[in-house]
Amino acid sequence: VHVLGQHAITHHHQQTNKPTKQYFTTIHMEPLDPKNDHTYTLDELQVFNLLQHPVWIFDGERKCMFWANTSALKVWRAASLQELLARDFASDLSPDREYRLKELMIQYTKGEVTNDQWTFYPNGVATTLQVAGSGIRIDGGRLAILSEAELPDKQTYDDLAVRGIELVRRLPLPVFQFNIQGNVIDRNPEAMNVFGELKRDFVDMFVDEELGKKGYQSVTSGATYDTEAEHHTATGTRWFSISARSTKDPVTSDQIILLVARDITDVVQARLDKAAANFKSEFMAILAHDIRTPLHQIVGYLDLLELTIGLTCEQLEQVKMVQVSAASLMALANDLLDFSKLESGKLQIENSCCCLQKLLDGCVAAAQSESKEKDLKVVANFPSNGELSSQTIGDPFRLRQILLNILSNSIKFTASGSVTFTVTLVTRTSDSFRLRFEVADTGIGIEKDQQQHLFGKYSQANSSVAKHYGGTGLGLAICKGLVETMGGSIGLRSEFGKGTTVFFEIPLQIPPESLEKSKIETDTPVEHQPLKVLVAEDNKINQKLVRAMLQRIGHSVTIAENGQIAVDYVERESFDLVLMDVQMRTFVSVALIKLCEGKKLKIRIAPAAFLTCFFFFAAVMDGIAATKMIRSKGFCKAKLAVVGLTASFQHSELDTYLDIGMNDCLGKPVKLINLKRAIAAAEVASASPP
Repeated sequence: VHVLGQHAITHHHQQTNKPTKQYFTTIHMEPLDPKNDHTYTLDELQVFNLLQHPVWIFDGERKCMFWANTSALKVWRAASLQELLARDFASDLSPDREYRLKELMIQYTKGEVTNDQWTFYPNGVATTLQVAGSGIRIDGGRLAILSEAELPDKQTYDDLAVRGIELVRRLPLPVFQFNIQGNVIDRNPEAMNVFGELKRDFVDMFVDEELGKKGYQSVTSGATYDTEAEHHTATGTRWFSISARSTKDPVTSDQIILLVARDITDVVQARLDKAAANFKSEFMAILAHDIRTPLHQIVGYLDLLELTIGLTCEQLEQVKMVQVSAASLMALANDLLDFSKLESGKLQIENSCCCLQKLLDGCVAAAQSESKEKDLKVVANFPSNGELSSQTIGDPFRLRQILLNILSNSIKFTASGSVTFTVTLVTRTSDSFRLRFEVADTGIGIEKDQQQHLFGKYSQANSSVAKHYGGTGLGLAICKGLVETMGGSIGLRSEFGKGTTVFFEIPLQIPPESLEKSKIETDTPVEHQPLKVLVAEDNKINQKLVRAMLQRIGHSVTIAENGQIAVDYVERESFDLVLMDVQMRTFVSVALIKLCEGKKLKIRIAPAAFLTCFFFFAAVMDGIAATKMIRSKGFCKAKLAVVGLTASFQHSELDTYLDIGMNDCLGKPVKLINLKRAIAAAEVASASPP
């Protein structure tokens, strides 16, 4: 034994996982101690010349040979040590070998020892060696790689070769070897199974030839090429994630290209399905919005017509019947819009202050009105201790929507008997509480095998129910989505022929006392005087509707067709109030629908086809930009009130509109009572000092 610093050089038999087989004699190197900063000189390294095994030291930081013993010079085919040290190893490092070198340096810094099979190319000749390595400190304290190698005997070499061959042979991924010209040299069985007997060149494998050429140029220039592409296979075209790089053939030393492919057709299909679902949701949202616009106008004019003096009782009844039909259409459009938002994850839950008792009383009143024609009894069971009369923070609009939907369903499917609406307190803390809502009816009930599908989209108990009672089957699906978005849960109990109970629980917040007082104060009505109002609205019918509403309650009206005209009016004339449509835009083309053949991949959303919509709008100033411009010209909120109008208004977005300079924002269809409140608030603002 000769001890050299921390490296003990001995001869021992290295064992494999087969304890009875002996391999070659090697140096036993104690791991590098990270705390040991001893630096070895060239004189100290001369002891390795006593060994017959090749030993060399490679400077990993400078990527050059530092020293080698006599045996190593033969392996590296060098005439002298000086000739070996002068070789340019850095430019010959492929990207994968350079990455491996960095990995080894990290291991050796930690004091680890490695034992791997390496293929070297001294003077262009492939040489495969079994190499044991560890770290050693050399000139200047740099970390270098101390390597000792021995050519394995014939049996060892065959075992290692067979193992490597079998690994590639059984790899469940296609592996290709191309020459530098891009022609196939070899491939594993999986590649033959997937791509067939026909041998394609590198570029010809790609369906997109330009993408194949780009990959070939990238690889031959020394870079690794990773991409997702469609390839020709034995069964047609499929999508693959591929990784290709250039390296040297371990047998001939020629430059070659290695390519590994992984089938991702199912992943790509899932992406396309998701994109199709998003497209459908967006399309439904646009469709619902376009339906709502004329419906808003119908509802508005019906409100005006209802207030017309001189209508006969029959005419007034007809107006009310049309109002009911318009409300049904509006509910359908709202359902489509809500469901598309739920599917795309864009539906937002608001948190505003409201009186829960008033909300529930309103739902009961609406249900009782609906049940009169069927002579049904609607029973309300609410807590009697006044817990529901205080202010609550939640989403009153969505809660009302859920309750009215469930109550309406119960009334629809109940021919006789009663509908019972029960609210109970589940839990309560200092700042929150959880309520349980139940609606029980004595209606037709639901068969057990149908109950699990009731909360699915477009779902009804059966086709006969849909024909007899009507409806889209979206109601309960929307209720489920809303309840879960609010942090609650929903379910049902039913017995066929006896009735159904739908129940849900949601958490609600208790507001601070200051917020309750503020809410009470803002609900106080304020009388108003005739005002000069500027209406910025691009839709002609909406212009006439808002003008009629404002004139009916005594105000004078000026119309601006877009945001820029509204800004010009404000600069020229004096106004008390601006009603600003948020989403003003001029249509150049409503929609261009193009049906194009899906040639690259069969899409499940439609038979071999994509459906694509394009929308074009001229560039005009919208309500948001116009409001910002008005404020920038010195018209503050106290000097000129600006109230936004939008069909997609949510109370959770009110702060956004306030931040851009609006005093308030109203949702469409615009109701006279809401318009009066906004005008009253504008009068208060204008009366306040700026």
